[in-house]
Amino acid sequence: MKKTLEIGQLVVMTKLGLHEFEKKHVQAVLMDLEIDCKKDQKSLDKLQDYSFIGHLIQTHVKAYDYDLVEALADDVWALLERNNVNVRVLKVTKINPPCYESRVKIDKVTCVISR
Repeated sequence: MKKTLEIGQLVVMTKLGLHEFEKKHVQAVLMDLEIDCKKDQKSLDKLQDYSFIGHLIQTHVKAYDYDLVEALADDVWALLERNNVNVRVLKVTKINPPCYESRVKIDKVTCVISR
């Protein structure tokens, strides 16, 4: 038997972007996580407590600015590993990214890291 904790659409506020006009504003980014749980786990473990994990990510990310979605994803993955969270999949999504070329419309950009 395999247990997975899924956290969906965790909203994280950060400055994210390569262009100067993007760097000036805090943006909402969505994160989806899949975390492996212990097979025999019956009581709450801090490392599988979704409230703890969400707070850990939000507190860390708001202290930094990121140029790329990929850099943000790498940083969050490393943060979770340092805190012994057994993350299996991490998706970081930037919603309605402003495009340099005004004729281009993109709804979202997602970086996926998996083990």
